[in-house]
Formats: sequence, structure tokens, C-alpha cells
Amino acid sequence: MGIIPAIYTSLNMHKFRLIHALLIISIVMFYQLMVSSCAQVAAPPGGKKDTLAPTIVSSIPALKSKNYSGKKIELLFNEYVDIKNVNQELLVTPSIGFFETKINPKGLSIVLDSALQKNTTYTFNFRNAVSDISEHNIAKNVKLVFSTGELIDSLSIKGHVSFLENDKKVDNALVALYPYSDTLAIDKTKPYYFTKTDTSGNYHLENIAAGKYFMSSFIDV
Repeated sequence: MGIIPAIYTSLNMHKFRLIHALLIISIVMFYQLMVSSCAQVAAPPGGKKDTLAPTIVSSIPALKSKNYSGKKIELLFNEYVDIKNVNQELLVTPSIGFFETKINPKGLSIVLDSALQKNTTYTFNFRNAVSDISEHNIAKNVKLVFSTGELIDSLSIKGHVSFLENDKKVDNALVALYPYSDTLAIDKTKPYYFTKTDTSGNYHLENIAAGKYFMSSFIDV
């Protein structure tokens, strides 16, 4: 009779340890599920799909401002943005020196390493570098135009580029304007104004100063 209570107690202790272990496992699993569900950020169900691209709400300097003498360019958009391939997409005319790009949740800033030229109209064309976070709607042709002088240059030229042998339109070809000179060598001179053609071979150069230029188009391989 003295053995039976001992066995009964041993079985109860084993059962208690088993229940205790299962309870701990359940609590741990529940905690992990709670953390996992809290960490996942998802768009609320239902509602209308976002089809609008980001738009600029402010910039430094302001669009088409004059007499700007700073060394910082900044863009702020109306929503969180994804900015990719800035070095490939950004076209700055006239050409500038080196700069540092800093990406922010709602925009970006560019810090120049040297002063801008005096009495010059600059165009920062970000092309397809900016899209929204949620639906990746691309903000087409995001541009910032400003002047370091009293005037904003307003001349422009547009057209299309095609191959001579088959008249096929050329995508992503460089279209460049050089200050005209009888001794100009385009392989050794940086263009003063430049842009790239779109998928249909079209180009549009804007905010050009009055003057005489040599124009060329080529594919940089």
C-alpha cells in the first residue's frame, strides 16, 4: 500500500511538467504570432487603388526662382517615394561638378562641391528616378529649373532621332548642344546642354540661352 501513493505522485508530477511545458510553448507561439502580425505593414483592405504619381510640394530653390547662389538642391514630395538610379536618370544642364545625393523618405537633397556659374539657368531633370512606395507610380519628368541671375532662359528645341539606313527611331540616344566653334571636337568637349531620347526617339531641350550652337546625337557605348 505504501508503494502506490509514490507511483501516483510520480505520475502527477510528470503530468504537471508536461502541462507546464506545453503552456510555455503555447505562450511563446502566441507571442511570436503577435509580434509577427504587428511587424507586417500592409495596405488596409478595400479602397481605391492609388494611381497618382508623386508631386513636388516644395523645393530648394523654388521652381523658376532667380538669383540663387546656394550649393544645395532639395525636393520634397507629397508622399513617401522610392528613388532609384539617380546617377543614370538625373540630367543636369549646363553640366556641373561633383555632388553628393542624400535620399529622404519623401524626397532627396543634392549637395554641390562647387559654386554654380553666375547668370546661368540650370535644369535638374530627374526623368524616371522617382516613384511612390505603394504602387510604384513613376513621377514622369520631374524637373527643377532656376537661375543664378536675373533671367530664366526660355529657348527650346525638340525633334526626334532615327537611324539613317532604316529610319528606325533611336531610344536613349544622347542629344547634345555645344557652343559653336570652328575647331570644336565633340569627342574632347563636354556638351553645354544635353538630353536623352525617349522610347519613341523624341527629345526636347528646354531653357536654352540665346547663342550659336553645334548639335550632335550619338549613342554612348
